[in-house]
Amino acid sequence: MEDIIKCYRFVQDDLSSENGELSWKIGEWNKVSGKIVCCSNGLHASLTPRDSISNVYGQRWFISEARGDIVKQDNKFAASEMMIVEEIPKIVLQRFAIWCAQDSLKYYEKKYPKDNRANNCIQALEDYLNGKITIDELIKEQKAAYSAVGGASGAAGRAIAAVVAASMSATTVNTAGWVNAAVAASYAAHAAASAIDAAMSAVDALDAGRNVESVAFAAVLADTASVLAHRAAGAGATAHASAVNAASNVAPADTAGDAYYSAYAAYSAHSSDIYYAAQDKKLSDMIDHYLSTKKK
Repeated sequence: MEDIIKCYRFVQDDLSSENGELSWKIGEWNKVSGKIVCCSNGLHASLTPRDSISNVYGQRWFISEARGDIVKQDNKFAASEMMIVEEIPKIVLQRFAIWCAQDSLKYYEKKYPKDNRANNCIQALEDYLNGKITIDELIKEQKAAYSAVGGASGAAGRAIAAVVAASMSATTVNTAGWVNAAVAASYAAHAAASAIDAAMSAVDALDAGRNVESVAFAAVLADTASVLAHRAAGAGATAHASAVNAASNVAPADTAGDAYYSAYAAYSAHSSDIYYAAQDKKLSDMIDHYLSTKKK
């Protein structure tokens, strides 16, 4: 029996592919011929839900299956055969964006303990999704939070950006694009904060003494800080790219000719750390909860 891989992919509202003229029907296999090459020839998807929202090509999100020839590249793969199986509603993505924004909100609140604009925006988003307030009331809080973005930097700046992007997922057409921006900004906040901590620890290690052991330890910490800073920069650029593309209702062009390609590539090349893994686990749990609730 041929191996079937569970995966995740986006399609257009009319169940067509963003790129090409292929149409999808739930529960039916699509097939392409020829040599399978990522970003060139094949049916594309991601193995994990977290990777999938870094590859948004459409507005509707599906648990899918793939088989046949499989070629992997970074956070996606191309297959010769694929089928969309079950749709994941956008509310799951929106609530995931809320979780990610809240997960990084501590960096903003630590720096600005008396500023409630970020927290008020997240609460307004939750209230709107629960039908307690109107979209105009949400937009009011969204604008207030946005006014805080320009004055914040570092982990705090990325955290408030995550909050605003999460709220945009409910006030614009391109929900998934804004969720991607929110999640990337939240990740960047964590990575930036950890980079700063590692850099400061490296300084402390050097100050503690000039023996070989302390210098070697400081070097390791400095290297860690550099890697984390690189990831934070890539994620921050990805968040900005996602926001720009979502605002324009345009999916990210995953080619070397795209202005943001290097940011996407830098971000996806470092997807095995604890922050990325935590995001993927949370999103997987939310999808499983939705599916189990749906079956009851």
